[in-house]
Amino acid sequence: MNEIRVIRFLCPQGHQLSTKVEAAGKPGKCPTCGAKFLIPTAAEAQKALNALRQSTIVFLCPNGHRLNGPSDLQGKAGQCPHCNAKFRIPVYDDEQPVEETSGSDSEILENVTEIDQFEAPEFTPPTFEPPRFESTSTSSGYRPSASSSLFDDGDEDGDDLVHGDDNDWEQPARRTPAVAADPIEELDFDDVGEPSIFQRPKASPGSVVASPTKATESERSSSSSVTWSTEVSPGSSGKDSTSSLPTAASLGDSAIVQSSPPGQAMSQLFTHIWGEPGTRDVAIYLSDGRALHPQEFLENLSSAEIGVFSLSCEKGLTVTAIVWSAVVQIERRQLKQLPEAVQQDSSS
Repeated sequence: MNEIRVIRFLCPQGHQLSTKVEAAGKPGKCPTCGAKFLIPTAAEAQKALNALRQSTIVFLCPNGHRLNGPSDLQGKAGQCPHCNAKFRIPVYDDEQPVEETSGSDSEILENVTEIDQFEAPEFTPPTFEPPRFESTSTSSGYRPSASSSLFDDGDEDGDDLVHGDDNDWEQPARRTPAVAADPIEELDFDDVGEPSIFQRPKASPGSVVASPTKATESERSSSSSVTWSTEVSPGSSGKDSTSSLPTAASLGDSAIVQSSPPGQAMSQLFTHIWGEPGTRDVAIYLSDGRALHPQEFLENLSSAEIGVFSLSCEKGLTVTAIVWSAVVQIERRQLKQLPEAVQQDSSS
């Protein structure tokens, strides 16, 4: 039985190949990367493999994965392709052989002249600050400050050793400085006047005004409606501001709407509107853009800060509670005719 002899060698890109001895000296092509080359002889291939073994070092990453790489990378920064751990490749060329000492224990101790003693530095675990939160003037409330990840995951592609820059492995984690919070505007509700709800008063900077707004085209075509909303005029931090609230005379009732913060004003206004005869088609618009169409106003469960309503849903009724300060607009629809005060205001 004839023995089959083969040549084992590497292509120019490092892929391990093998072929018959008779193919030595002929042109070849790597089936993996397509690189073209001349097939070496058996002696040349063996010599190249021996040189490669001598120029390759084998070591373990900090997590115990077995890695290998060229010896000229000793002392440089590296990264494990399996766990992405960053480390410095060990140096083997500078290691000095350990000389063995023979003799009895007493003879060995006599050769030791002095032993340097030192105290190991106390280990202090690293501390990381938790994400900071700042208040904003938007309706979203609070948001965490932007910060980068504490650890860089690195490149996950590839099966061989990943070589990084010498300074990558010792760079600290990056942290984005906290974003300064916007100042929160405060409104002063002292010395509030009581102009008619159907007369739009002149808004001073930073004032809160309750005033009628125009209905949309679709609502205007189907039925008449009257809308009350709160507006905050820009250009002031809120000092010396005024709030204009509807009076009982403008609504045609003996109820008194007291000067109060926006939440309580909306509570009093809605209670008055809901108490009018035949009032059931009322829309409540919240600061987050939602619109509520209550079926019932549960006044016995409501207060000056919270309003409780029943809403219709697919499976029946839903009871929900909202804070009056979140209400930005109240709209009464399906009016057969506009109130007399609105007609007078339009004619003037």
